[in-house]
Amino acid sequence: MNKHESVKKSTHPYADDSKRSKNVFIKIGIFVFFAVGLLIGSLHYFGIIQYHRIPRILTAPFRPPERADTAQPIKYERAGFRFLYPANWQIDTANKHFDPEMFLILDAPRHGQFRLQIIPSEIDPRDMVEQVTERFSIPGLSVIDRIEFTFWGKYRGYGLTLLGEKMGDLFKIRIFSHGGTTKSIVVWEYWWDGPESINASGFQLIEKSFRF
Repeated sequence: MNKHESVKKSTHPYADDSKRSKNVFIKIGIFVFFAVGLLIGSLHYFGIIQYHRIPRILTAPFRPPERADTAQPIKYERAGFRFLYPANWQIDTANKHFDPEMFLILDAPRHGQFRLQIIPSEIDPRDMVEQVTERFSIPGLSVIDRIEFTFWGKYRGYGLTLLGEKMGDLFKIRIFSHGGTTKSIVVWEYWWDGPESINASGFQLIEKSFRF
């Protein structure tokens, strides 16, 4: 036999299994990368998230759970509306749609977000909520149940609670609209960690204290 052909093959019994396992992990990693990318891209396309929020989203699993600090809430007040929110929640002023008088987003430390939009006209609450819920028919999100409600805090209108799964994890989203004679409101509550959200008391604080 030619000396250049006398290459020894590995006789380790687990060599091939190890190689196959490595290939499987690589394929899984690639799949997860593209699945997360598709989900984030879809959420951005439908106006659910902005790209500047991606670092916060990707690092969320590595931040420790932190319950809403409702003991010393912060007051948010503008002409025509006011409410209290947890001291450890932050207003997303980097969002391109941010308007302190008309549109704002509050971020919980992990897996939660509150949105408020003031509309300077009378609207049909049901039509508005239905328009908003259409955004959630996207890859990566699966809505399992839709539950109607008619009050958010002291205000009567139309609301929908969406229960579903996001890449295998349970989520809950509440959307509500109240139509006034000259101004209307739309609120979103993103309970990304499910119906038993660690942020539940924060959402309840905002709802109970909101005046319009």
